[in-house]
Amino acid sequence: PDLVPERAEVMCEAEDGTVRRIEMARNLDDPVLGGYVSSVDRSFNYQVVSPGWASESYEVEVFEYPELVRSDAFLAFPEYSGLTAKLIEDTVRVSAVEGTELTWICFLNKSGVTAELVAEDGSRTMLQPSDEYTGALVARFTLKESSRMKLVLLDDAGRKNKYPPELIARVLPNRPPSLKLTQGGDLTVSPL
Repeated sequence: PDLVPERAEVMCEAEDGTVRRIEMARNLDDPVLGGYVSSVDRSFNYQVVSPGWASESYEVEVFEYPELVRSDAFLAFPEYSGLTAKLIEDTVRVSAVEGTELTWICFLNKSGVTAELVAEDGSRTMLQPSDEYTGALVARFTLKESSRMKLVLLDDAGRKNKYPPELIARVLPNRPPSLKLTQGGDLTVSPL
């Protein structure tokens, strides 16, 4: 005997009380009904219901992995450079002279995340909540040599970011100026 009903539906109830009904269908002669929930962007409960039977209620929980939304770099140049400090928005790569104080400002997709920068040599620097930039985490460095660091994130449920972005700081060494002599001369005749 065929125990699979001819028709059934999946009833999805969101946290706000809205209900979606999805018709289930039989595929060929298989003794199975199937339904497709097309968009899952928030948590919900669902139940399979047919004319003569209803399943227990099940819960689907939606979560986000921690992720870097945007990183800014604040560069405070050393006095000898004569440059004024500047903020470079939405970047993962900077170049600056040796002795520059670099502050990475990282904005994440959610709160409750710990973040650390992991250098190629394995050294780790924890990012701290920012007093100046609301919701951001920051790390400060005095640039002495070029570095590449991966931003590793961990949320309060123990989930890591899937693809840690790389933050790159290229250091330009402080060298004495070099002079290059060229032969002078006018290309055209002038009244002098």
